Amino acid sequence: MFGCTSYSGEKPKLNSVVPGKSPQYIAKQAGFTIPEDATILAAECQEVGEMEPLTMEKLAPVQAVLKAKDKDHAFIMCEEMLVHGAGHTAAIHTDDEELVREYGLRMHACRIIWNQPSSLGGIGDIYNAIAPSLTLGCGSYGGNSVSGNVQAVNLINVKRIARRNNNMQWFKIPSKTYFEANAVRYLRDMYGIRKAVIVCDKVMEQLGIVDKVIDQ
Repeated sequence: MFGCTSYSGEKPKLNSVVPGKSPQYIAKQAGFTIPEDATILAAECQEVGEMEPLTMEKLAPVQAVLKAKDKDHAFIMCEEMLVHGAGHTAAIHTDDEELVREYGLRMHACRIIWNQPSSLGGIGDIYNAIAPSLTLGCGSYGGNSVSGNVQAVNLINVKRIARRNNNMQWFKIPSKTYFEANAVRYLRDMYGIRKAVIVCDKVMEQLGIVDKVIDQ
């Protein structure tokens, strides 16, 4: 299927003839035969990744079977699987809702298919309420602009005219502002003055003007 065997060190490349073929055809090409009523080929693999080509995307009735030691190990393998299809779809079969929630939060997939066939569940409508589509967005996980199932609404250009609105804003200023020359001298003689704020730009500070005012 991929032009190489497990742990051969060669980079797997899916044979373009394989997608969409029956398990009988694929088995025959691999050099063995299976019953005519067989619907899927399953092969046990040790890990996820290019060293085990059958864990890659196949687009054919061939299933890689991986055995996990425990829940954490299973989650890790699922995460590794999603590296090769980030944001697409992840499936889980269980009656434990808390486990489903934990799985959903952890997996980088935009569709979490619960107790359904993952391929048909992902395209929506048949087994769930997901919008039906054969084009599935993978969100930012997969570098896509949408994360849902792409529909006609995603192809519509929505134009908006933004009218200017007055957004009322305010800021608190001192009750009195002195701006005439030598105003600091008057402040020095005023009763009850405890604090004064000098408002100027950076250049005035750099030129030493602020220091002259403070010295007064």
